[in-house]
Amino acid sequence: MRTLPLLFSVYLFAVLPVFAADDPITRISNQLSKNPMWDNGVFIPIKLPKSAKPVAILNQFFKNVSAPRGYITDFDIEEIRQLKISNSDASPYTAALVSSDQGGQIVIFRYMTDEDCWWARMYGARYTYDTK
Repeated sequence: MRTLPLLFSVYLFAVLPVFAADDPITRISNQLSKNPMWDNGVFIPIKLPKSAKPVAILNQFFKNVSAPRGYITDFDIEEIRQLKISNSDASPYTAALVSSDQGGQIVIFRYMTDEDCWWARMYGARYTYDTK
């Protein structure tokens, strides 16, 4: 039964990219990589030390920035990982996928040494999570 491993290999080759595309962090990374100007624009500096933990950065960020339906007051971090945007020459970013009282969100952030603060930007995750 030599066709079974071959069929399984074809299945993995065809299906795994679909699962990767469903990953909201990978999806936003792919979208941002197509736009060389994605990180331009005004931002509200997060005045925390470089050693700040992601939960502290997100807490401060959500106090300053609102989602389309209002401020996020309750959230859970579902995933945190390093993110390299292909058209960005900067150091890697950190991406946090959160479920919140305003739905799923992705916050991308990194420490800016020259400004001595954290830069962050939020994107809707377009991903189904039970909200608070």
